[in-house]
Amino acid sequence: NHPDAGEAVNYRDLFPQPPGAGEVPDCAEAGVLGVLPGMIGVMQANEAIKVITGIGQPLLNRLLSYNALNNTIYEVTITARKDTPARIPKDAEAFRNTDYDWLCGMHDPRFTIDCLGLENLLRTKPVEIIDIRELHETPAPHDLFCRRIPLSLWKDKLPAVERDTVVVVCQTGARSLHAAKQLADIFGKSKTVYSLHGGVVTWNLQAKNKQSNGKET
Repeated sequence: NHPDAGEAVNYRDLFPQPPGAGEVPDCAEAGVLGVLPGMIGVMQANEAIKVITGIGQPLLNRLLSYNALNNTIYEVTITARKDTPARIPKDAEAFRNTDYDWLCGMHDPRFTIDCLGLENLLRTKPVEIIDIRELHETPAPHDLFCRRIPLSLWKDKLPAVERDTVVVVCQTGARSLHAAKQLADIFGKSKTVYSLHGGVVTWNLQAKNKQSNGKET
């Protein structure tokens, strides 16, 4: 801890609870302006230099937010919460043993199916596959027929599903898990609903690896 920081704060002091599945798109889904990581990286390096050399005023217990779209900057002062220490792993082993996929709602075995499971499912029964990404999102899932119904339209019109087994897909699996739980609540036990773990990104990567292995053999 920096000697001038006083009672050091943690990210959990600002966000005590991780967001639920589908609430906040990650970088793979929402995208990142290409120059932004470099700009923020330079600012972080500057902070490190200030701490090491003892010059200037480091961002102690403050969060700086930069909006690259309109070049505005604002700061938030963070105060330590009494319950934060209980939310932080006490050592490296505790950190490795924490299931962050479960904690952040990224994985739920009741509704999750992996790529191999989906392949096996498609061989055994009719499956309704719904791609809930927005229409501008790419790439298309390789060799996988999907109905494209963006999640943003579900409030107005939920998808009509005829088959008894439904698999929902999105870019990385976060939004589709949220959508799968919605459908499961609506259909109850009348239909089996899954979310493709890893989404289109993982599905296409697996297809690419299979093609490469086929060429090698």
